[in-house]
Parts: sequence; C-alpha cells; structure tokens
Amino acid sequence: MAAIQFRQLLQQKRERARLSQGELARLAGLKVELVTAYEQGTSLPSFDACYRISEVISAKSGQRFVMQDLWQALKDDRTSGEVVNRDDRRRVSV
Repeated sequence: MAAIQFRQLLQQKRERARLSQGELARLAGLKVELVTAYEQGTSLPSFDACYRISEVISAKSGQRFVMQDLWQALKDDRTSGEVVNRDDRRRVSV
C-alpha cells in the first residue's frame, strides 16, 4: 500500500479542522498561494511552514499527531522525488 501524499493528507486534515485554505494560510502566516500549491502537489513546504500548518490545524480541531503525520508524508514525498517545485522547475530532494 502506497503512503498517502502530503498534499492529500494536508487537505484532509485542513478540511477536518473546518478551515479554508485562506484561513489556514492567514493563521499560519503563509500566503494562500503556498497552501494551494502544497495541496495541488506543485510545491512542498519547508519544515517551518509544515510546523506552523500543523500547529494551526491541531489548535483548531483538536486532532492529535498532526505534525508527525504531515512530516512523515512530507518526508516520503521528498524521498520519492515526484513533486516538482514549480518555482524553480527542479525536483525537490532531501
């Protein structure tokens, strides 16, 4: 069974927290375009952005282990090399 991709997991957790992309971006101190790119799978967040996103989702929803889940999916996506960072057109690597 394939691991769930970061983009899918982020969207699931955000929706479970009943947050729009705009609300998540604002509360995490990110641009909404970044959150959109993360959910579309065209970019991967930095550790700092992943941490801020997970803190907002955890606080708003009471979900546990958000950081661990998102970080594992992010690490898996970076290892697979399948996500292309649209900003510089190179594969994202660890």
